[in-house]
Amino acid sequence: MDGHTATPGSDASADSAGSRENEPVMSGTWTPLTQDSVETEIAGLPIVAKTVLRQLVATKYGSLRVTVPTGQKFLLSGESPGPDAELRLRNWGILTRTFRANSIGTAESYINREWESEDPA
Repeated sequence: MDGHTATPGSDASADSAGSRENEPVMSGTWTPLTQDSVETEIAGLPIVAKTVLRQLVATKYGSLRVTVPTGQKFLLSGESPGPDAELRLRNWGILTRTFRANSIGTAESYINREWESEDPA
């Protein structure tokens, strides 16, 4: 798979059955997600994760690097320059909380340490 070299250092991973805090996420390369590759690359992920990643593939500006609880690393890049961000999911909680309670759910999941980012704003 083509990709960019990952920066080591993510500090947690989890599976859909629960959290495994304090376990390192696998280091490796970032797998670019495109309209053509998304279905193949996200096979096996929970439905809520697939739904979100399918939407993020349409990113128009900047880039987003997402490490999911399984340790897989995805790169979503827009066609135009823009902000660059990284999101590390410790478990799938952020996705379900955000769908259920929008920004309050996202804030709750951050407080519960279900995800991290150097700049969560």
